[in-house]
Amino acid sequence: MAINHQICEAKFVDVADIEAWAFTGSPAEVRLKHDAATGELKGTIAVVAMARIALGDLEFEKAFPEYGQEKPDNYNWTALTKSD
Repeated sequence: MAINHQICEAKFVDVADIEAWAFTGSPAEVRLKHDAATGELKGTIAVVAMARIALGDLEFEKAFPEYGQEKPDNYNWTALTKSD
């Protein structure tokens, strides 16, 4: 059991390192790594790109248009409004 626990921690550290790098990297660097990556690595980088876009990083929105939104008001909020 101790071995499995250590393996899980090692993977978590690797993912945390990738996330930290992607959060501090330039959009161009992150885009290059994202395009070259596969599987879990690509997914981890994509999540960070989406987070940076959600936080208002316009350079990341330009570098990752597939994860951005054309209109921030593109949801139907009528279900949340009070009807008379």
